[in-house]
Amino acid sequence: METVNIHYAKTHFSKLLLRVHSGEKIIIAKS
Repeated sequence: METVNIHYAKTHFSKLLLRVHSGEKIIIAKS
């Protein structure tokens, strides 16, 4: 499980979605 901040999530959204779709858990947090 990985935690990323909102800015990272916005700039890498497609990559994160692929990782979540493959079963990985990702937390998007304020920073």
